[in-house]
Amino acid sequence: MNWAQFHKTASARHGLWVMPLAVLLMVLVQLASCTTHDGYLHYQSLRVSGWEYRDSAAFVVDSLPTSGTRHLTIALRKSSAHVYPYTSLTIAVHQTWKLGDSTLVNRTDTLDCTFHHPDGMVRTKGVSLYPYEFPLGTVALPAHTTGRVVIRHLMSQQSLPGFDSIGLRME
Repeated sequence: MNWAQFHKTASARHGLWVMPLAVLLMVLVQLASCTTHDGYLHYQSLRVSGWEYRDSAAFVVDSLPTSGTRHLTIALRKSSAHVYPYTSLTIAVHQTWKLGDSTLVNRTDTLDCTFHHPDGMVRTKGVSLYPYEFPLGTVALPAHTTGRVVIRHLMSQQSLPGFDSIGLRME
């Protein structure tokens, strides 16, 4: 049944009040299905053949809509096409958060990303990509704060194969 047939049938059976009610019901369903959230999730592609030591991934966060404590998580996608030779990865995460001209936060964290459980089993499931998430911590930020988060690896090997992308999640 198309819209014209519905309109004709509804008007004939129930009078003219059914049509506005049907439109109102559709609008309410659309509004109820929409959710607002000020989360952030972005990925930067890496060269699967090798993430170079000098290469960093930078994430720019535009003005935050609301104030609050944000939980930051680093997301990594390992590729099954290129074998990563280690069971963990150490990365440096440099955060700079500003409100106008004032710097609120300027810090560098070191994060050890372990890909296996102590028993040797892989921590995630995947087919061609294996997604991992590593909590970085929390930061309290006011509304309209802007930020820049830069990530680079700290491994002694200059080029690390096997990583498809790296991301930043903020909730």
